Amino acid sequence: MPYNYLHDAAFRGNAKLTKTLLATGAVDVNEITEEGCTPLMISAQNGHGGVTQLLIDAGADLDAVTEEGVTGLHQAADGGHSEILSMLVKAGANPDTQTYNGSTPLYDAAFHGHLDIVRELLRLGVRQAFPRRQSDGSTRVALDVAAQKGFTEVVRELIQHRGIKACVGQDAGVTALDLAAKHQRVDAMRLLLAAGVVDTGDSLFTAADCGRDKAVKLLLQQKWATPGAGYVDSRNDYQCTPLFVAVAAAAPKVVRLLLDAGANERLTRPVSYSFRGPLENETLLELANRNLGCEMHKGQCATEEEMNRLEEVRRLLLRVETVRAISWLWGTTSPVYAAPLGTGTNRGARGGASGLGVYIARRETRAHCGSLLATMLRYSGKT
Repeated sequence: MPYNYLHDAAFRGNAKLTKTLLATGAVDVNEITEEGCTPLMISAQNGHGGVTQLLIDAGADLDAVTEEGVTGLHQAADGGHSEILSMLVKAGANPDTQTYNGSTPLYDAAFHGHLDIVRELLRLGVRQAFPRRQSDGSTRVALDVAAQKGFTEVVRELIQHRGIKACVGQDAGVTALDLAAKHQRVDAMRLLLAAGVVDTGDSLFTAADCGRDKAVKLLLQQKWATPGAGYVDSRNDYQCTPLFVAVAAAAPKVVRLLLDAGANERLTRPVSYSFRGPLENETLLELANRNLGCEMHKGQCATEEEMNRLEEVRRLLLRVETVRAISWLWGTTSPVYAAPLGTGTNRGARGGASGLGVYIARRETRAHCGSLLATMLRYSGKT
């Protein structure tokens, strides 16, 4: 159907013209455009409350959908129009309505960071964990996209409403943490970790690969009191540790943080230097030198900036003792853990700001001072 006068009045928010057109009875209140949009969808999308109410009173179909399954309620949530959303729900629109790929008004509001819409929908009792299919075949929930985009208050609202279990899918919040780490949304990460989301290593690998040093630092601090080196030296499907991933990514800040956290720089990984050739053990320094020699970064020709970062990584690997002599990870203070929602630093966490945490930090500081002096003497005659 073509775009008509009623569609135009709805788009412009012209309540007087809308009222006149509806009174004549010459137009269909539910007539769709070529894109499948009704006048109600158009007015909802553009936040025109007066026109929307006139259309509702005239019997507009609240459940009409476009070819993708989008309703007027989706349009209101997407545009951040809380008044329109309340108007539609009061008239009988389903707040849990889904598009054909699973998107809900809550997902749309979280995607754009519309906190007032999120609060209103949660008050209405909508389900939080409807999965929305992505173009790559994966699924995400509202919490995932809010964390990815760094909408911290939306993340907080979703978690606080009914707890972390109510707003995550079957992955227990791992996807949300991984997306937050990938985009270095550190505040969102803190909320997720405080709510009980546990990184088994995937988020550390993601952050290392993307060179997200602040995200890496937070994850390492979170694991500070965990005994053993299982986390910092975990292996992915390619038998790489986070340190290998950081070296390949030419991320010197991340490399330094991982070394500071005790990552084993002597580990190797299996690699073949030719198609179907024999596997050989490659060290971190060999990886850095190979990428420098080939002038490659992640399979592409390295830029000048990437080459400079690779060279910095190589220098760090050559002087590991120097790197570990001065802590970037803890500095002069004890580890900072993710605090519970609505509170300050969680001083009751494992090895927190008192007791064992302080003792370890001070012991490490003394050890670093001695190591630094010895290292400075050793390198005093070198450039």
